[in-house]
Amino acid sequence: MSELVSPVILANGCLKRTMYLDFFVLQEKPFSLTPDPRFLFLSDSHRQALDHMVYGIQEREGFILVTGDIGTGKTTICRELLERLDDNVATALILNPLLSEQELLEAIVEDFALGVLPVAAEGAAEKSSRKLFDSLDEETQNALELNPLMPGERVLRNILEKIQQPSPAGRPTKKELIDRLNQYLLAQVERGGNAVLIIDEAQNLSPEVLEQVRILSNLETTKQKLLQIILVGQLELKRKLESPALRQLNQRITIRYQLSPLTFVETKRYIEHRLFVAGSNSSVTFDEEAFERIYDYSHGVPRLVNLICERCLLASFVDQTRKLDADLVLRCRESLEGNIGPDAGSAVPGSQENYGPRDGEAGKQAGSRPEEAIEQPWERKKSGILAGAWRLVAIGLMVVITITVVSTLTWKIATRKSAAPARAESVSADQARQQQASSPARRAALPVEIPAVRLAFSLQLGAFRSIEDALEQTRLFHEQGLERELYVVPLHVAQLGGRWYRLFYGGFPSNDACRVELDKLVERGLLPQGSARIVETSLAYSLGEFGSKASARKKGGEYMRSWRIPSYTMILHKQEQTDTWRLYAGAFENRDQAAFLGDRINEAGLSNLLVERLGYWPMN
Repeated sequence: MSELVSPVILANGCLKRTMYLDFFVLQEKPFSLTPDPRFLFLSDSHRQALDHMVYGIQEREGFILVTGDIGTGKTTICRELLERLDDNVATALILNPLLSEQELLEAIVEDFALGVLPVAAEGAAEKSSRKLFDSLDEETQNALELNPLMPGERVLRNILEKIQQPSPAGRPTKKELIDRLNQYLLAQVERGGNAVLIIDEAQNLSPEVLEQVRILSNLETTKQKLLQIILVGQLELKRKLESPALRQLNQRITIRYQLSPLTFVETKRYIEHRLFVAGSNSSVTFDEEAFERIYDYSHGVPRLVNLICERCLLASFVDQTRKLDADLVLRCRESLEGNIGPDAGSAVPGSQENYGPRDGEAGKQAGSRPEEAIEQPWERKKSGILAGAWRLVAIGLMVVITITVVSTLTWKIATRKSAAPARAESVSADQARQQQASSPARRAALPVEIPAVRLAFSLQLGAFRSIEDALEQTRLFHEQGLERELYVVPLHVAQLGGRWYRLFYGGFPSNDACRVELDKLVERGLLPQGSARIVETSLAYSLGEFGSKASARKKGGEYMRSWRIPSYTMILHKQEQTDTWRLYAGAFENRDQAAFLGDRINEAGLSNLLVERLGYWPMN
């Protein structure tokens, strides 16, 4: 296997970083660092952050604070929020916070599409320059009049323009901007609308600008806030707001949320999700150990996950393999951290110096960051247990441990030799019993248990406006002799007119397994081509576990008759004599979809525990 981790270098020297798209059958780069909402993966933390922001806007809470460490997806969340808000909510998004107080107000007015106040006409500007010229002393006026080809007031006006100090009539004041914004917000309220200001990277705002933002929160009526302000920034923003100078602003923040990195399971699903959105049909796969190495490098930070996965795809393309293993991830990690030796191939464009601080800067940044900040890869490399003076301590401990272990082993060997004759007969008897227990006949008599797997995919066979139509279609499919489970899932979709009932088929451990079953159904003539689609439905409500499928279905029938809760069963593990079956209700892509059925389950007095769907595969 090639030792190169860099992209292919063509004869003309150009680097084609997307050449792997055709090789992996992808439509676009799956691990781009740009915040594209189409690739958004909602972990529990990101979903709760969105819920907090939407709630604060709807309830007109005023100030909302969302913080998170570097690369945890704050900007992507902001863009997703803009997509989710209704049309009657006006929004302004400030992505560059390095502004003065005046520039911030102008940017807000411009982003709300109000435009800036009209600049004075040419005659008015000249009149203002003439008035300023007349106010000067005679000596200054004579100095300006030294050029006989240009009047003195014209010289003064040119000077003011060069030093970017327009005349008073040429640029709106802060009061004019605030008044203009206040009029617009009042008009929004009269129309039943709302207005939201989102400031990203807010940790870079100066105390003076943050104070100006606080003053904007004074735009209110006697009953409600006119402007909802969301401050989004790194963890340093919390520390800045706790300073005495900003205590007034800090007291006004009513909703706070801190984004967390992905868990290991969420990191795996995040990678699979981005590959799926980019068009992958399981043409590229990571093994379990590769996922572990990726998580060890990234600690669940989405940006770092994107970074190393992008490098892994490049390296895999160079090696001409679609199966990414742990060794390849390790080589890519060393490449990103700048640990590639001179014999490891050509340098990799965009390695450590492009994505993180240089060695000399890492210590400075690490020392000034909050304690809860996630340790970055380049910081881990410098602060490891074997760095600096700790290396000598570790070596000394290793020497002491080695001497102790060798002495203990020597003593045990001598003791065993002296006791060997007395134990010979006992050892022989034990070996005979072990051989008998390990014989084929004995192994066959032991119960065999097959563990459950995650059944995250289903085939959607249709959607119906009434549960009766859905159940009738289920009966018709049963008559066709379908081998796997059929189940109806209620779903409330406001955009489509309310309640719908989706008919799903089977639980499948992967997209590929689902695709194979779909092709079989089409070949048998049970489904027309293109009439079904594959849906990732990894979540469901657990309604209990039972000793037999019959008892589970009986209980599900009771729930259906009493509460109209359609349910289905899946076997959790299979033994020779006993089976365990779990009763499920629903199959959902995310928690938002599950909320409607969860309310009904709660009304029935049942536990609305949302779990990942598990079952024995292949299902029988």
